[in-house]
Amino acid sequence: MMACLDKSISAKIINFYDFNEFKTDIDHAETKCGCAVRLWKDCNLLVTLKPLEKKDFIVKEVEILQNVSFHPNISRLYGITKDPLNEHYYTVLQYAENGNLQNYLNDNFSKLQLIDKARIAIEIVKGVAFLHKHKIIHKNIYMKTK
Repeated sequence: MMACLDKSISAKIINFYDFNEFKTDIDHAETKCGCAVRLWKDCNLLVTLKPLEKKDFIVKEVEILQNVSFHPNISRLYGITKDPLNEHYYTVLQYAENGNLQNYLNDNFSKLQLIDKARIAIEIVKGVAFLHKHKIIHKNIYMKTK
């Protein structure tokens, strides 16, 4: 799997960023899911570094996400990086200040006005419709009652 990932990086199919481009000594050390939050020095942008799972299909998944993440209702995947100390790969993702949507809704649903709930629902539908238009199925969409 890692050989295939290295090949995709060499062929510039997947964006790769030097690990040292991300500043580690910032206030936001980790997210709720244990991912690292870093400051991307060149862009002065907070990003999330999420450990890359070692799965056979991960290379294709990263390629697909990289190609659709420009949509405003889809979290941005910038590419990947590799920690030179432990040789682990990480996805470089858009930082979500309030956590993922599930966490945000768990913490704020009762405080949201109906218009805000409707706006969020419409944004979800727009993102999913965009994925479906590009023949992509999201694997983690589900309804959960509170």
